[in-house]
Amino acid sequence: PMSSLTPHAKAILDRLRTDKANQKCIDCSSRLSVDWASVNLGVFFCIDCSGKHRSLGVHISFVRSLTMDKWDDKQLAFMQAGGNKACKEFLENHDCFDLGFAERWKSKGADKWRKKLIADVAEMASRKKKSRKSSSSSSSESDSSSESDSESEPPKATKPKPSVKAKPQPVVQDLLDFSCETPSPVADSPKAVKKAETHESRKHKSKDLPKEPTKESSRDKAHDDFATNPSLDKSAVEERIKRRTEAKDRQRTADALAKLEAMCGGAGDEPRCDAVNPPGQADSESESDEA
Repeated sequence: PMSSLTPHAKAILDRLRTDKANQKCIDCSSRLSVDWASVNLGVFFCIDCSGKHRSLGVHISFVRSLTMDKWDDKQLAFMQAGGNKACKEFLENHDCFDLGFAERWKSKGADKWRKKLIADVAEMASRKKKSRKSSSSSSSESDSSSESDSESEPPKATKPKPSVKAKPQPVVQDLLDFSCETPSPVADSPKAVKKAETHESRKHKSKDLPKEPTKESSRDKAHDDFATNPSLDKSAVEERIKRRTEAKDRQRTADALAKLEAMCGGAGDEPRCDAVNPPGQADSESESDEA
């Protein structure tokens, strides 16, 4: 049959069977087929005596095969804590080894031996647990010491980043802001001088012109006319105010266009702004009709 024995368990059992006392059957001292063992007794015996141990019951002797059965860590610990030599000496000290087969393993001495194995296995497990805890604590201490060493190291000086100077934003001049003068790229050229003189002369002329009445003043004047002359229709007055307002808007657009031409135009082959058609400019015929 296929063996379910793990390599780990096989290695431990093979090491235990190197002991000369474990190479012989504890009951009949036979060296043939000593491939069986009792877990709760921790002893090795032959195939003939294995049947006798099975007849005693598992509470007296729990039989396992050394080559075919599966062994866990706790069962292996019982075999490591026991052994044929230690069991035989313990039973001889309690005067029960020379008894018959059934009386030997059911005696009080054998019961004490089983309890001793249970205590020894529990002590072995506690020692392993403590060793694991100590190893884990030492590893955590080493980690904490390495962390403290890393914290004690002075921080590396970081190089300051070079400051990036902000680029000057280009000045965007409003074309309709005629209060500021447009700087000339070539101040010494005759064309630039002539253009500046023309602009200055037109600027002074525009200052001398009388100020135009605002939309609010026109509306107030129309309401005054309506108040002095009650015979006038209110809708006619509103229409008159609308025509006056449109006429003033056209006049302001024409003035702005003239100023724009003064800035863009010039002598020679420079481009002019004559082709500019500002939005809202009315035809000459409509202006004459309204006039």
